[in-house]
Amino acid sequence: MRIAVVGAGALGSLYAARLAAAGHAVSLLARPEAAAAVASGGITVEGGEGAEEPVRSVRVTTTPAELAGADLLLLAVKTYHTAETLPALACLRGRLGAACSVQNGVTKDAALAAAFGEGAVLGAMSLEGATLLAPGRVHWTWPASTAFGELDGRATPRLQAVVAAFREAGLKAEALENIVTAIWAKFGIMVPGATLGVLSRLPLYRLYQEPALATLFIALCQEVRTLAEASGVPWEDFPGMRVATLCRLPTEEAVRLLAERGRGWEATGATALKVSTLVDLERRKRTELPDLVGYVAAEGARRGLHLPYATILGQAAQAVAEATAR
Repeated sequence: MRIAVVGAGALGSLYAARLAAAGHAVSLLARPEAAAAVASGGITVEGGEGAEEPVRSVRVTTTPAELAGADLLLLAVKTYHTAETLPALACLRGRLGAACSVQNGVTKDAALAAAFGEGAVLGAMSLEGATLLAPGRVHWTWPASTAFGELDGRATPRLQAVVAAFREAGLKAEALENIVTAIWAKFGIMVPGATLGVLSRLPLYRLYQEPALATLFIALCQEVRTLAEASGVPWEDFPGMRVATLCRLPTEEAVRLLAERGRGWEATGATALKVSTLVDLERRKRTELPDLVGYVAAEGARRGLHLPYATILGQAAQAVAEATAR
């Protein structure tokens, strides 16, 4: 396949390297500094299932027009860069086989549709964990999976082709009929994890095992469910994202379920696993909180929903993030 990856951060670099190493024609749109690093040294994936040998077959560019004709465009920039990135890609409208986003959040597909047309959008949800160590060098912290799906649930040739390409690259991938529901399920885990990760500064295995934090995690998850249902999205469990179960169980049982998950990570040595917002906070970088818990609070208020945990904890986490970045 001809694949265009937009963004040379952790996920963009991981996907670009793995897909290129499998023989796909991968073009990576990056900022000048990152583009220069990849052009000279390729992309090295460390840890996980990475080969730790530089992949030099990625074609890197700083010019959006050079991505025209791609079978798949993969948007992998931070959510706060979406508003500036998509207008720069306007020249690609009608010149792509499909466009998908592996970003966090639940507004990404609407943004893609506005940029490229509804027919171009393929839903995607990534659970891969990766950290950018330097331009062209990424640590694959949590090999997981990527799901794709047509927004209307159809099984199409392009969907099957994308899943096959990712599997050929040694990336776990699946096609889902209910990709929108899966994206919201991830959101139900990401919002509390990101918010409480910033406030506690704890890695995930410890956050999940602290009863008071786990209780707040569940309360935030329940508020995301409220917003999802108000948006007409079913609230369901998916592998690794038991959001419906967490919201259905009595709080004490749900707390025990989270603690069990945390102990499982600890037992397998996944003690360094942190939510991406905490990694950004520790690096004194801008976080995606406004597009996560901030979106829940703002959209809830717009719809007249009572979501006090998202409002109060979101404001506290954002204040911490802004103070730390100064």
